[in-house]
Amino acid sequence: MVPSEEIVYTQNDLDNPMSYRIPSDSQVSNAILAVVERYPHISTQRELEVLVRAELMKRDGKFRVKGTRIRRIGLERDILGLRIEYRESSSKVLPRLCPVCGYSLESVRNMTLDGNIVEMRRRCMICPYEIGQKMMVPGKYEFIRSKGDGMPDGLKAIKKLEMARSKLMEASDLIHSALQSTMLVHRIKDFDGDLDALSASKERPHSISNMIADLASKEEDVWTRPLSSVKNAHRKDI
Repeated sequence: MVPSEEIVYTQNDLDNPMSYRIPSDSQVSNAILAVVERYPHISTQRELEVLVRAELMKRDGKFRVKGTRIRRIGLERDILGLRIEYRESSSKVLPRLCPVCGYSLESVRNMTLDGNIVEMRRRCMICPYEIGQKMMVPGKYEFIRSKGDGMPDGLKAIKKLEMARSKLMEASDLIHSALQSTMLVHRIKDFDGDLDALSASKERPHSISNMIADLASKEEDVWTRPLSSVKNAHRKDI
C-alpha cells in the first residue's frame, strides 16, 4: 500500500529558508523513478507527492519539493504516464499553457464548409491534457510508470520543440512584466512580433511551428491532420 503519512513544509521551513534545500531536477527524477518502480500505480497527486518527498528525504532530510514540480518533471522526462479526470470550470477563457505540465497548448483547427478556419480544440504535446470548446480543468490525476523509452526519435524531438516554445512564452511574460511600467514599454510590440515569427510563422521554415509540422508529417499517428488535404496545400493561413 501507498504510505498515508503527510510530509509538509513546517512554519520553520517558511521562516528560515536555510532549514531546507531544493533538490535538482535530476535528483527529483531519480526519486520519481525509484517510487514508480515500487508502486506501479499511484491513484492521486497527493500520494505521488508524499512518496517522492519521502524518497528524497532518505537522501537528504532537508530536501523539499512541491507536487506540481514533481508532476512536471515526471512528465517532461517520460517517467510518468498519466490519466486525467476532468471537471467543468466556470472560466470562459481557454488557457494557452497546459495546467498539468505548464507547456504550450497546440491549437487543432479545421475548415468549415464556407472556408473559414475554426479552432476545434487545444491539446498538450507533453502530456494527455486536451480541451474542447467547453472549459474543463483537471480534477484528479492517476499515475503509472511511463513506457516512454520506446518513443520514436521524431516524437522526442517534437516534445523538446514544444518545451522550447513554452520557454519562449515564459520569457515573453517576464519581458512584458519588466517593461510594462518603464520608458521601454513601446518596444513590447516589436518584441512580440519577433517572438511570434520565431514561434508560429507559417512562412519561415525555421519557426518552431513549422519544424514541429515537418517532424510530425514523418511520424505515424502523431495527430490527425484535417487541414492537410490537397485542396488546402497552398493556403498560407493554415
